[in-house]
Formats: sequence, structure tokens, C-alpha cells
Amino acid sequence: MVRMTKIFLVVLILAISGNALSGTPQIKIGSKNSADHVVLGKALYLYLKIHSLPVIDRTNYGGSMDLRRAILVGDVDLYYESLSTAWFNYFHKKSLETSSEYLFHECKKLDRRNNLYWYHFTPANRTFALVVGKFKSSEARIKSISDWIMFIAKTGRKVPVAIPRELAQSKELIRGLVKHYKEELKINKEVGYKIALVSHSVIPRLVSDGTYFTGLSFATLGEIDYFELVCLKDDRSYFPAYNLCPVVRKEVAERFARLPFLLDSFSAKVTTDALRRFDFLVSKKREKPADVAEEWLIDRKLATPEEVLEYSIK
Repeated sequence: MVRMTKIFLVVLILAISGNALSGTPQIKIGSKNSADHVVLGKALYLYLKIHSLPVIDRTNYGGSMDLRRAILVGDVDLYYESLSTAWFNYFHKKSLETSSEYLFHECKKLDRRNNLYWYHFTPANRTFALVVGKFKSSEARIKSISDWIMFIAKTGRKVPVAIPRELAQSKELIRGLVKHYKEELKINKEVGYKIALVSHSVIPRLVSDGTYFTGLSFATLGEIDYFELVCLKDDRSYFPAYNLCPVVRKEVAERFARLPFLLDSFSAKVTTDALRRFDFLVSKKREKPADVAEEWLIDRKLATPEEVLEYSIK
């Protein structure tokens, strides 16, 4: 009996070693280390696992440049990148582009030489945002940046705007925004505003308590939900496009024929509001990224509760 047990263990070890040496292909799912990216990466990992693709969880990998190096050398096979981040940081372009379609096609074309495939971008745009308090938004009927510009022009007062002191181009962004919207709306009179340089981390709170009427922030910041602020719609397309886009190593994309179709279905569900909610739940409510990912997959009907329970990533 002991001899048979030893033989069985030897056979089992050899079988496992054989599988390891055969190099069974797997898809290494990466993500940046911000809360919304980590949740998105966890959700993608579970989604692909449910659809029987062999995946490895390498989420929370690092910053933008870390992920870029990782996918180029094969430490990561797939992750979500922002269009303008790639445009500025990887392809070293200078122009501010507001068209997601244009940036997508350009990034896709430029990265072919690196054997990286770009699949269609999500509705989620991690760009800048002007925020106001919900009460003021409702009271003054300000839902868009056009509404905000018209309101300022009508009142004739200099409205205080808090902008991040950490962001070198903050002043230029606001000045350019006001100029752009004045031209688009054909407003000839002065649109008054006062710029206040403030630490970005406190802008949502200072807008919420009325210290500043408006603040410049980022559309996916969880504190916008926490302090019940409204992101004004960029209805005249001024801010650059930072839509998230899945980037995949060529050999992985070609090996797994179903992957592009699964990515399209998944990406279509990823919205700006969803990313902001991810950040809010993880950063402010201290929920676990895996829990948030599972709940979102069920809510968006990308997985059933039974599938999540069976393939749980916890």
C-alpha cells in the first residue's frame, strides 16, 4: 500500500511538472494602482475566468510607466490604459485632443509597431471635470459648463474657482476653457472668475461647504460622490479625452480568439460614473476591491450571482 502511494505521488509530481514545463498559455491581467483601476482589473479577471479563459491576477501592479514597461516585456498581457496618457507619455505628442475616436485610431496605429493591440475604448473618461455642489447646481440650473459660463456672464460677478496647485497646467486649462466656451457660445462680454490655487485633496470639501462656487477636479474622483457634487457636462468638448482602452499583447490576442469579443462586451459597461463609484467605495467606504468588482459584474449583468460564487476571486 505504501509502495503504491509513493508511485502515485511520483506520477502526480511528474504530471504537474510536465504541465509547468509545457508552458500552458495564460493571460496576465494587470492594472494601475489607483482604486478604480484595481477594481476594474479585478472585475476583468473574474469576467474572463467565468468565460473559461486562463487568467492570472496581476492587478495593482503600479503606475502608468510601470504598466507600460510590464506589457512591453510580457510581465503583463492585458490592462486598461487612458487614451491621452498614452498620447502624451508614450507617443510624446503635444496636442490636446478631445476626440476619443481620433485618439483611439492613432494610438492603435502607433502601437502596432510594439506588437500591442488596442480594442475599442470604454465610455469611461478619466478626464478633468468642473464640479459644483448639488444644491447650487439645482438652484441655479447649472448642469453643464455652458450653463456655468452663461450663469457667470449673467451675474456679472467674479465667481471663485478652486484649481489644483499640484497641476502645472491648471491656470491654462481654466483660461482656455473659458475662452473656448465664450467663442462657442458667442459671448462678447466679460466672463468673470477668480482663480484660487488649492491642494487637490481638499477641493471637493471646499466646494461642498460653499467656500468656492466651483472646483477643477477629475471626473472619476470618489470624493465627488462622497461630498455629493455634480460634474458639469463638458457639452462643448474642451477637456482632452482620457477614455480607458484595453491594450493586449499581440500573441495573446491572436492565441485567444474569443478575447476581443469578450473585451468589447465588458468595455461597453465601463462608465465614468462606475469608475467614480469604484473609487468612492474603496477609498472612502474602505470596501475590498474584489467585493466591489463582483457586485458590479452582477449589477451590469456581466455575471450571475451563481457564477460569481463559483469563480469568486477572494
